[in-house]
Amino acid sequence: MIEAAAMLMDECDNFRLEDYTMMFSMAKRGELVKIMDRLDISVISQMLDEYWKRRNAAALKLEENENLDTLGPSSRIEDNLHPLDAKLTKSVDGLTGAFGDLKNKLMEWRQENKE
Repeated sequence: MIEAAAMLMDECDNFRLEDYTMMFSMAKRGELVKIMDRLDISVISQMLDEYWKRRNAAALKLEENENLDTLGPSSRIEDNLHPLDAKLTKSVDGLTGAFGDLKNKLMEWRQENKE
């Protein structure tokens, strides 16, 4: 597990937490690879490759649409997500906000204690 996590960090330094969450959610539903009886580095690498292809294709499509459509998107990103993924994204957003608040409070506490 540690080797797989290290490999993911080395291979995908530009992925956000949401990317990993989405990748493993899609894998659990069997959308990226067929998981038979094991989940090791080779299976995770296959998942990663397939997710990266889909992510890259979606980015290119979005870029093309932005160039063609000057009115902007007609729907929100959440509208196109699977309901479970939308719920998970909202949870991660809340967690990210909580970490930001915690960081700010720690910085305030640190400054107060320095004085």
